[in-house]
Amino acid sequence: MLHVVIPAAAILAVCASAALACDGQTGKVIFEDQFSDEQGGWDFNEKYGLRLKAPGAEQTVAAAEGGTFTAQINETFNATQADYCVEAILPANAEKLAGGFGVLFLATDYNNYWVTRVLATGAVGLYKKVNNQWSTVWEVTNNGLPKTGASDLNSVRVVVKSGTITVLVNTQTVKSVRAQIPSSDLKFGFYVEYKNTSATPVNFDVRSYKVATVE
Repeated sequence: MLHVVIPAAAILAVCASAALACDGQTGKVIFEDQFSDEQGGWDFNEKYGLRLKAPGAEQTVAAAEGGTFTAQINETFNATQADYCVEAILPANAEKLAGGFGVLFLATDYNNYWVTRVLATGAVGLYKKVNNQWSTVWEVTNNGLPKTGASDLNSVRVVVKSGTITVLVNTQTVKSVRAQIPSSDLKFGFYVEYKNTSATPVNFDVRSYKVATVE
């Protein structure tokens, strides 16, 4: 019998990779990135606050009174009816700042897209931006959904299928809503935000992004 000894470091690497997979996505993979290099179609640029950590990426949001947000659109892949998921670790002060992150989807550009996000406070929402004007589709408060520990990985997932948009946080379904879904291939990305004043920039640790077909 052949005995193969696998180094502990290799086992840890496999486990870490598995832990980064968004649970529940069973369709064919359209796009997947664990930010191990700069070839995933993201604009890694100090101007926009996105830095490669390999693995993972760090998105910096500028200091602002009353909070602010940053959006990132992938420039090389497209999808419309699909299963989108982003994983990230919330900043240490996320609860104080009401900070959070989510999925950007059905985007034509930075002035026209949908986004869903979860805040450390437990608030989850779905929003639409048309011609740079925001509208709220729905908002709910689900205390306990996000995990706020220093190494706690959270996932935000959006399933766009047959005229319905379903939002899940950490594998739990939050809400579904019927919507008019465009027929063309559109863009996707991620979104980070904090709602309370911060005198210093806020860093978000983004670990993975995956888009799969819907079944």
